[in-house]
Amino acid sequence: MANQPVFENVPVFTAKEILTDKIKAECRTEISTESINRIINIKSNSIITDYSVLDKKIKYNGEITFFICYIDSENTVKKCECGAQFSGEINSDKITENSKVFIYSERQKTEANAGGVMLSVLSYIEVKAEIRERAFSSLLIGGEDLIVKQTSRDYTKSFGVKTGSYALQEDIDYNYKIEEVISNCVNTSIIAVQCGVGTIIVDGEVFLNCVFLQSGEKKCIIKESSVFPFRAEIECEEAMPSAKAIATAFVKSFKSDIFVDEEKNISRQSIAVSIKLEGEAFVLDTLTLAEDVFDIKNNIDIEKEKVSSFIPLDIKSFEKEISSRVPLDVEDGAVFSLTTNEEASVKNIEKVDGGIKVYGELDVNALFIKDEQIISRKIDMPFEALLENEDGDEFRVDSCVKDCSLAVLSNTESEVKLTMKFTLFSQQKTEFTAINKITIKEEKEINDNAISVYIPFSGEELWSLSKRLNCDPEILATLNPDLQFPLTGEERIVVYRQK
Repeated sequence: MANQPVFENVPVFTAKEILTDKIKAECRTEISTESINRIINIKSNSIITDYSVLDKKIKYNGEITFFICYIDSENTVKKCECGAQFSGEINSDKITENSKVFIYSERQKTEANAGGVMLSVLSYIEVKAEIRERAFSSLLIGGEDLIVKQTSRDYTKSFGVKTGSYALQEDIDYNYKIEEVISNCVNTSIIAVQCGVGTIIVDGEVFLNCVFLQSGEKKCIIKESSVFPFRAEIECEEAMPSAKAIATAFVKSFKSDIFVDEEKNISRQSIAVSIKLEGEAFVLDTLTLAEDVFDIKNNIDIEKEKVSSFIPLDIKSFEKEISSRVPLDVEDGAVFSLTTNEEASVKNIEKVDGGIKVYGELDVNALFIKDEQIISRKIDMPFEALLENEDGDEFRVDSCVKDCSLAVLSNTESEVKLTMKFTLFSQQKTEFTAINKITIKEEKEINDNAISVYIPFSGEELWSLSKRLNCDPEILATLNPDLQFPLTGEERIVVYRQK
């Protein structure tokens, strides 16, 4: 009767793919276009609220909020907030029900449309889906009457993507009266991720940059920056301190209320930030597999497949100073005040000597004062940064702007200086080859001599000798206890067979 090999289903992941979808989200405001003198600032924030994977499709839903600050027809600073929902789908043959999906959105451009009766604002959004196909490889581990050379292989076992949230509430005091909010900009950055007992622990920072119009006859605008550290936990029942983890954080919502004390000439800002968290814990497991195999009774053919495993490495956080000169037309008599609405997006990364080179684009809104009126100028600036790193084979980089300043060099040129936070997610790729199929062929012609003597090849090891002689390695080593491997080719190998 033919031998029955034993296989084990091992979860593996294919290489990562990034799929994109570009959509436009629009919101109609209640602002009459006739009432607008000029727009000072437009800010948007988008987030994916939910998604599903089915029939080679990723269907997603999201929300976007807009913040508009403008000068009305009476030269008064006004603001407006509105929101809209969006949805879409990404189709690809690479998407299956077993796909592990991480999906997020990036705003490419936000602008106003004053062509109708009422002002509309719109944002061009790029939705990105990182997918890794989770499959099971059936790999040989043994079988009755099969002679197996075993090997141990490390692979990464995931406990799946878990979600969580964190709420930040703070009160900030200012020693002046605030008349209006021109801009609120909130970013979050992850510093470290680790596992506890049953939790994924995320350490990060929230950066708040606000621009206020100060009460008074003169149109004085002030920028305030604050940093709030946070520690959040994502429930993951299987997590343990020895496991590794990765996580991402998004600002889901932001609310700001201003309270002014007219008698004391001070203000208080109460903020509430809701952060959405996604985390994944991993443990390094060991597989005992068949590296090679032969059958004493039958000739066999074997097939092998290449198995990949990705081990997440520790998250690294970087703070980088970046500067660049940019063309910027400034009206005569206009005095620079500050920057706002800073948004940075990573466009490309590459592994270079010394680390990871990051290429991206920065959008900044520069505010000037001329004749006590606020004027805005949009700046688009490419940037690059080197993140010192020696480990990993696959990478993802998140970025946000911590601080920004601008120096006017002339009426046509300025210098932008940035303090940026980068979070580097890296993975180490390991590959090994394993047997995934055995075909049993004809029976072997068995040597029935009671004693046989063989001359080995020079450099031969126990396994290759046993396979060539069709003899169990343990039996061969027992019959020839004085052998020292690798062999010289001068030895004599004795095989005894029972009749």
